[in-house]
Amino acid sequence: MDEALGQVLDREPSFGEIMAAGSIYSAAGNYDRAAVAFERAVEMDQQSAQAVFALAGAEEQAYQYALAARDYAHALALDPDNDSMRRGYLRFQRRVAESAAQANSSSQGNSSQLPAVPVSAPAPDPGG
Repeated sequence: MDEALGQVLDREPSFGEIMAAGSIYSAAGNYDRAAVAFERAVEMDQQSAQAVFALAGAEEQAYQYALAARDYAHALALDPDNDSMRRGYLRFQRRVAESAAQANSSSQGNSSQLPAVPVSAPAPDPGG
């Protein structure tokens, strides 16, 4: 599969072929390659909200959250009335917020297991 898609992308494919290749990579779980394909589609048509949204989805799946946030927002700016994109972006924002809250509560939970150190404890004397 990679070889066939590589051959398509090596020549000068159409916007639709690039989007299809990105979708195939994404469906196969190869999100880094999907992102590369969708980036190429965005370069071809910078006003395509669908291409930017697909890029954001691939970036999200590849754990590139900062890039995904930027591109989801960009896709919505290009097509502000697209309810499907708006729902996708809101879903992404919720997942990121939940992950951050979970990470924060985990780190707070771990810090409570550390021994308490008195704030007013004198510094150890290095000379002994």
